[in-house]
Amino acid sequence: MKMETRYKVLDTNIFLLGDPKKALLAFRHHRDDIRTILLIPHVVIDELDQIKSEKVNGRRTDKAKDAQAALKLLDHYIVKDPEHPQNPLKGVVIDKNYEFRYVPASDVDPNVAKVVDDNITNDRDSKIIKIALQYLKRSNGNLEFVSQDYGARQRARFFGIPSNEWESITEVFTSQEDPFKGYKGYRTLVLPRSTIDEFLEIQGIPVTAIDGSQIEGMVANEFVLITEEGSTETKPVAIGVYDHKQKALVQIVEDVKTSYGGIRPKNAEQAFALKALMDPSINLVHLIGPAGSGKTLIALAAAVEQSITDDAYETIRVVRPTISIGPEMGFLPGDERAKLDPWMRAIYSNLTELRVSIRKVNKKREVVGMDSRRIEKPDIEGYIKAEKILLTPLSPVRGDTFRGSFMVIDEGQNFTPDEMKTLLTRAGRGTKIVVTGDPWQIDHPNLDVYNSGLVHSAERMRGLDYVATVYLSKGERSRLATDASRRL
Repeated sequence: MKMETRYKVLDTNIFLLGDPKKALLAFRHHRDDIRTILLIPHVVIDELDQIKSEKVNGRRTDKAKDAQAALKLLDHYIVKDPEHPQNPLKGVVIDKNYEFRYVPASDVDPNVAKVVDDNITNDRDSKIIKIALQYLKRSNGNLEFVSQDYGARQRARFFGIPSNEWESITEVFTSQEDPFKGYKGYRTLVLPRSTIDEFLEIQGIPVTAIDGSQIEGMVANEFVLITEEGSTETKPVAIGVYDHKQKALVQIVEDVKTSYGGIRPKNAEQAFALKALMDPSINLVHLIGPAGSGKTLIALAAAVEQSITDDAYETIRVVRPTISIGPEMGFLPGDERAKLDPWMRAIYSNLTELRVSIRKVNKKREVVGMDSRRIEKPDIEGYIKAEKILLTPLSPVRGDTFRGSFMVIDEGQNFTPDEMKTLLTRAGRGTKIVVTGDPWQIDHPNLDVYNSGLVHSAERMRGLDYVATVYLSKGERSRLATDASRRL
């Protein structure tokens, strides 16, 4: 099968349409005999670098954020393997038969440059057109210039360069496909009925009983969804977790009626999350997923169950980034608690959805049962006053040590990797940390899905025997919240 190579020369503007990743991945071809090379002229990188600092009324523009995200995206693929970075002048592999390449001005033949200079003004567009014309000749016409600029496309056509706008933007933005390609903390195993029966009977099986290709790269505390070989049923017949010490898959058999803080899991992913959250041997849990998937609610439910009902932890400590999604609120009066209050209201709202169990005692002060009631606002105030719940700002934590705490780092996607390192290295003995966040809802101007503290920690800490990660893909808040998360 002969391989055909197609070139796409990309203009700056296609990276500035709201999601640089979707732009960069939009030109992949589904045929195995077609190789696509994206050519990115030097002036495109230069222009993105200038735009990334653009401000209006002191605030960075959306275009500036897109430009910075585009530069970081390109850098992500170049140094994806830090020990073996790729050379962008020779080609950076994004996927099979799909790569991008930087093209400097020196790559243009002087004769080609003269043809362009003799016909149009020597400006930014002409520099891109020279590169496009150079590769048009090298590729025997198998090249396309992609730009949202009508003028640039018309000028390119003077030289016979096929030129089009990026017409797939609507299709890409309405896609229902889950775009998360990071570590999800679980995988699906397709097993024969006999193996499943054995797994259910003894509540686990050694990994040697499973085809090696299905468990390749499995790490400690990785969860599994087990489906039957040959069955059309997509719902898993069992769920489990990898015990790296026993080299076995252990069935998760908790009663679905069991609630923690009044919360029961609504799907397998939430069951994975609660398993990790309630396991005292797991000290760090990452809950990653879109809005409405239950990340914060489940984390707080486990915190209430273990800190208020059971006293396994002395305090519940909550950290959230103080970043506005709209205009800045300006100076906030009051003490530290009052200043943090606007950013902690989502935590208060989640807490009022939970229930706390209170021990019933007789006259002899013997425990005779448990009462369960919903947490109300006065309860929250009482917990905060008694320092059972601590709201922790980021700035004073360096040098501190948190002992005996169930710590929830909420909105972890808005912390930088350095800030996340600062928080995680505060963990003292008897502390459990849960990091929650949606990698696509980032308000920090210098972060994106690839370099946020949330995803950085999940990727770098995976495989340790006291760490678990769960990606919650299913929205449970409402149909509207789920569709808005996927479509907008």
